[in-house]
Amino acid sequence: MDRKVLERLSATEKAAWGMETPSILFLIDRDQPLRPEPSQFWAKCREEYGRLFSTERTHYPCVTIANERSIEETLKQLIQRWQQRRGDSNEEGSKL
Repeated sequence: MDRKVLERLSATEKAAWGMETPSILFLIDRDQPLRPEPSQFWAKCREEYGRLFSTERTHYPCVTIANERSIEETLKQLIQRWQQRRGDSNEEGSKL
């Protein structure tokens, strides 16, 4: 994964958001790819997404979700973390 490509994809997404920002950003991560991928490509993708995630976490809440089990387990983790964040924000009077 070319860092410049990832940066351009991120910039395009942010342009589409306009003035909106996410209430929470998720990085869905796993140790091994779901399909056959060259190991160097996989490692580079993880590294670049991790780098982007580190940058983004300075702008809004960010959570890493481990995707090492079933899709149902991963989705359950994601929903739980989103609900936790939603509860925290609602208590602060923020609107999600």
